[in-house]
This record gives sequence, structure tokens and C-alpha cells, in this order.
Amino acid sequence: MLSFTAIYRISAVPPTITIGVVGPDPLAEWTPGGMKEGAELAQLEINGAGGINIGGTPYTISLVLANEWAYDPGTGTYDITKAHASMATLLANSPAIQFIVGGFRTETTRAAVIEDTMDYNAGHSGSEIPLFICGAATEANDTGDPNVWYLCQNLTNPTTYARYKWVFRATPVNGTVLVRSLIYYLGQYLFPKKILPMYGTPVKYGVLMEDLRWCDAIYYTMNIPNLFYPFLNPYGGNAVVGYAARVPTSTTDFTSYLNSLEAANVHVIVTSFTLPMAETLVSQIKSQGRHMMVVGINTPAQEKDHWSRTNNGDCEYEVISNYAGYVPSFPDGYPPKMVAFWNHFMGNYSNNWPMYTAQGAYDAIYGIKEALETAGAGWTPTGLLPTLLAGRNALTGVIRYDAFQDLYSHAAEYTITWMNTTGTGIASTASPGYARNDLVQWISGSKVSPPVTGGIMTIVDLVNQLYSRKTQIPPAMYSLSLWDVNFDGIVDMMDISTAARGFMAVPGQTQYNIEADVNLDGIIDMMDISAMAMRFMQTAPTWPLP
Repeated sequence: MLSFTAIYRISAVPPTITIGVVGPDPLAEWTPGGMKEGAELAQLEINGAGGINIGGTPYTISLVLANEWAYDPGTGTYDITKAHASMATLLANSPAIQFIVGGFRTETTRAAVIEDTMDYNAGHSGSEIPLFICGAATEANDTGDPNVWYLCQNLTNPTTYARYKWVFRATPVNGTVLVRSLIYYLGQYLFPKKILPMYGTPVKYGVLMEDLRWCDAIYYTMNIPNLFYPFLNPYGGNAVVGYAARVPTSTTDFTSYLNSLEAANVHVIVTSFTLPMAETLVSQIKSQGRHMMVVGINTPAQEKDHWSRTNNGDCEYEVISNYAGYVPSFPDGYPPKMVAFWNHFMGNYSNNWPMYTAQGAYDAIYGIKEALETAGAGWTPTGLLPTLLAGRNALTGVIRYDAFQDLYSHAAEYTITWMNTTGTGIASTASPGYARNDLVQWISGSKVSPPVTGGIMTIVDLVNQLYSRKTQIPPAMYSLSLWDVNFDGIVDMMDISTAARGFMAVPGQTQYNIEADVNLDGIIDMMDISAMAMRFMQTAPTWPLP
């Protein structure tokens, strides 16, 4: 009798770390340049490099995607009921979710993503799930406004700590820091250097923000300019709110708002938007010939396609908060991790640019990897907390946490150089260190060398970086703004002399004057002087402008 022995060769399946990623599908902040791709890129890189090494054993990363229902296309707004259902499915996933990355819209992040996860953690001692917010900026500090809805909690309170010690913010910085960066830029640079000479005192600005919770603290703050006096009122100038409004999420036409802003003689609109309607705003400013520029937060404007979606360039001169400009145009000095991330992202996702939510998800997953490798075999969620709180080197700098387990408020890193009576000085500057947001301006890609099709984003604040460039004023507001270096209404020898004093200077050298670099190429040379000479003695029709 013959007998046969069957031999089966079994390939060992590596153990897995399972991470839930929950975000605002179908908004751009989810895909094609948002959380989903940022998380997938981290997964691709880490798994491709051998996975997460925990005590000598390699673990692969597995992602489970979920919809936060921050935006329901059927209704045009968020849906908390669907968000709870999505979280219930995610938390019941098999294999079990060990970490969650995501959270975008305050209403759904607070009520569902955070609270449902914390409810789960309260009943699962020893297998709690740390949560990393990487989209929502809602306040962690008390502004005095009772309508502010906290995301991160003050963990100096033992009761609060017991429940919310599992919540961390990976990105962005909170609303306080976002509005502070806007105020510094406006009050230290844009208003005194350009808007005040152009239109005289008082400087009137408008405030337009979508009617969603995350804007509450920012809207409150920007309507009280004296709260930050003298930041908005350098050397005795006055900055006042000419018009302010919260914009319903269903808005499709901004004409009535623009009429009100124009009637109030407003030329700078401070904005906060996450919805695509903000692109209608910038296009209508251009098509209706309004003498206004937009400065603020517009997350869809972080996408490469913002240029094409606004009629191939209506967004030119818009200034927005972002974590990167157009990286390929930056010289040495830009954070190398961000450059590598940007290039790898574009190479894997059809040349799309990464938005801040992509950066946040990517950073969060790398932070999880580093914490697990530090903890080693036998790790527990509780055991990871000290490592997570210790911070890490992220894409744009160091991530550190405060008493809210919120990103460290980098106010201490800002050095303010006040404008003096001659208008010299600089806007907000920062020493290298903590991860932060910058302000970038959309300009035509034809203005850089080599030229780029479409538009690009140049960093205009912080101003002391090697890659920073001057803020351009829309020609519809002042046609000589590029060449009138001192903004006195005429291109004359004062302007040419300024360029001559900085001849052949580049960023980082004391004689470099960012305003005299009129073609934005990072050097003051004959190209700049020649451009001024071609417009020699050209004047504004009146000065100040009406």
C-alpha cells in the first residue's frame, strides 16, 4: 500500500498595524490631494522600506478608509447622523483598528470622530485607540467667545485628561495661530507697506467667512481689531472693519457681498473657506472689475487645479494660508523633508499638489511608526502616550504638544520687528524650529524661471526665509505696484536707487530688499532696474487712490 504525504508551503503573512483614516470624502481635502493620498503615500513608503520594526519584527501598515460626512453632496452640508454610522463601522472593523487619523469638519469631528472614539476607549481598557486630528483647526484656547466649540481639551483637568488623553492634533495649527499669522502679515506688512500708502487712513478691511463652526473664533477675532492692537495698527495707522458677514454654505453668488464691501470702501477681504464656493468669490472679483484682493484661508485654493477652476487665473494675487508654496521653485533652505514629500506625492498622484490634510495624515502615520518603534515589543496604547507627547521632526519642523495635546502654539517663535515711521522693517519672522503655516500668493507661472504652465504659489510670509518673495498687488488696484518700490505713487529715482543699493543681493544678505526684486527671481539685478527704468516717471492717477 502506497501512502502519500502532502507538503504545503505556507508563506508567513507579516503582522499588521491597522490604521483607520476618516475624512471629508468627496471634498478635495480628502482626494485627490488630501488625507487619503497622504495616508496612502506614508503606507507605500513605510511598507516599501520593510514596514514598522517593533522589537525586531516587521509589521506592515493596513489602512481602513471611512467617510466623515463633512460634506454630503445631496444636501450641500455635513451630516452628523451619517458620521456616527461611519464611525460605528470603523470602530467595529475586523481586524481591530489600532489608530485613527483624520477629522476635518468641526461639527462631525467633534460630535462623531472624537466622541465616538472616546466612548469606545472608555469601554476598552488596554486596547484604546489614539486619534490624530489632521484637518480641523477649531480653537483650543479661550477667546472669550461663548460660541467657540473646542476640539482639543485642557488636559490639566484630571477628569478631562482621563477621557481625552487619546486625542492629538497632527495638523493644522489651531485657529488662534492661524489668525495670528494673518494679523501679523496684515498689520506688519500688507497694511502699512502697501494698503495704507495706496488708500490712506483708516485702512478698511472686510471679513467674509463660511458659516461653519471652525470659523467662529477667527471671525470673532477679526471683527475686533483692537484685540490685537497694535498689530493691526502699526505706527499710529488705523485698521477698521468696513464690512463683515458669515456666508451660508449654499451661496453661489457673491455679488451682493461685493457690493456691500465696495460701498464700505474695502480693498482687502479677509476670508476663511473650506468649500468650493470660495472660488466663485475670487472669480467674481475679477469678472466684475472689483478693486479688491483676498487674503485668508481657502483650502480648495491649495490645489493645483485652483488656477484652472478659476477661469485659468482669476485667483492670481490671492493670498492664502498653506504649509508649502510651489516647492520646485524654492532654492536651498526649504525643509528637505517637505521637498521629498512634495516630489514623491506629485510622482505618485498625477502631479497633484499635496494639501495640508495630506501633510497631516502623512505626518501622523510616520509619528505612529516612530512611537511604535521606540516602544518596542509589548507596546500598549497607554505606554505610547509619553513618546507621542515628546514630539518629533515633521515635514516642516518640530511637532510639540501643549496642555491641550494641541500643536505647540508657536507664538514664542515669532520675532516682531515693528514698522517705524518711514515704513521700513519687516513683517513676522520665525526662527527655524516648530512646524508652522506660511502665507502664499498665487501668481502666474510665467513669472518664474523656467516658466511653468498655469499658476504657482510663492511664499510671501514669513518674509525672512530664503525662498520668500514680495507680495504683489493686483494691477486692477494699482497698475504700477510691482515697480513703485516705496509706494509713493510714482516710479522714480527713489525706487531705482533702492534697487541700486541692493544690486546683486540675494535673500539672506543684509542689502537685499525684497520689494526691489520686482521680477521675483531671488536677486536684485539689471532685470529689475531695467523694468523700473522702462516705467520711469509713470504715476498713479491720484495718490492716495480713491
